[in-house]
Amino acid sequence: MSEVSVARRVDEGAPKRDQAWPPWKERVLRGYALWGSPLGAEIEPQGHGKYTVPSCSGQGVTYEVDLDISGDEESCSCPDRERPCKHLVAATIYRSKARAKARREQHQRFETLEARRGARG
Repeated sequence: MSEVSVARRVDEGAPKRDQAWPPWKERVLRGYALWGSPLGAEIEPQGHGKYTVPSCSGQGVTYEVDLDISGDEESCSCPDRERPCKHLVAATIYRSKARAKARREQHQRFETLEARRGARG
């Protein structure tokens, strides 16, 4: 599937803005659609709250997303000046899922250690 067709699917998957929706809701839904699409697998952590997020428009373009808000706002290098952009949302979801997975794995390791201690004791 080409990146352009993925972009079209992401755009088609996002509902059209309804008068009752806050203006940012469509952007959040588009970010969720980007994260859930095949392009979402290309989101890469760069360390210190920075991520590269692929463009939906294709041609291998990626944007730099900075979620480290230790003094400023989150940022994205995409040309969209409305915030949150879909790249910020997709990176935020990626980070949240990665943290949840790490917590589950840590909990499982702890349970394994506790079970070993119980078997010895």
